[in-house]
Amino acid sequence: MGNHNRHQLRSTTSPRRSAVVVGGSLAGLMTALSLARTGIKVTVLERSRPTGRTGAALRVGSDQLSRLVDTHTTGHALTPGLHAWTTVHAALSAAATATEIEFHHHTEIVEIEQDHDTARAIASDGCSHGFNRPGSKGAN
Repeated sequence: MGNHNRHQLRSTTSPRRSAVVVGGSLAGLMTALSLARTGIKVTVLERSRPTGRTGAALRVGSDQLSRLVDTHTTGHALTPGLHAWTTVHAALSAAATATEIEFHHHTEIVEIEQDHDTARAIASDGCSHGFNRPGSKGAN
């Protein structure tokens, strides 16, 4: 009886939805974190390597970014005020790394394809990163 219930549970559980985010800068990381927090499996494709990023200063509002960054998990706090771009990026990266977000660095996307059921990002090395579109047959 125990095995039958486990089998029945697996067959009635819907597959986990997935998304591909092209770009691991601030907007890409915020998008990836927001999607992951809703239970979507996220893959981030980033052209650059994990280090060597630069940017200007950013004003962080009341709690807009701090809601995405769990200080207890990441050790990074985004308090209201002026922060260096690298500080904001480091906090978002730490939060994303603490989740199940999958990163592919040094991945240059050269083409985006889609049809009725799927969308794919094609990298310069020929690798295809895709997912089923919401509402399509077999969508996850």
